[in-house]
Amino acid sequence: MHPSLYQVRFDTGKYDISPEGQQTIDEVASIFQDEHASFITLVGHTDAVGSAAANAELAHRRAMAVHDALMGTGKIPAGRMEAAWTGEEEQNVQNPGAEPRNRAVDIYILYNVPQP
Repeated sequence: MHPSLYQVRFDTGKYDISPEGQQTIDEVASIFQDEHASFITLVGHTDAVGSAAANAELAHRRAMAVHDALMGTGKIPAGRMEAAWTGEEEQNVQNPGAEPRNRAVDIYILYNVPQP
């Protein structure tokens, strides 16, 4: 089974989770628990507005905000999630400006792969 991808998007320069983002987090946590997924990988991104250093820090804060919110649901066992961030280095949409789709944390839900 291929990984499932979800996204939590953010306002410019922010890392606080919106009500829509919280809905996504709750959905991901329920899917993880109900479908017996094996692992979650988070990747924080930013748009290209601002310095590379500031964007790397912002991507880190976004990834950790989603990580903490997912752990706070009580549905993700410790050690079953990792958080990474790319800042503006790897964007979802190649755009040198304030592309909203780049202000996000990608959430990949990985599933156990049956062995033959």
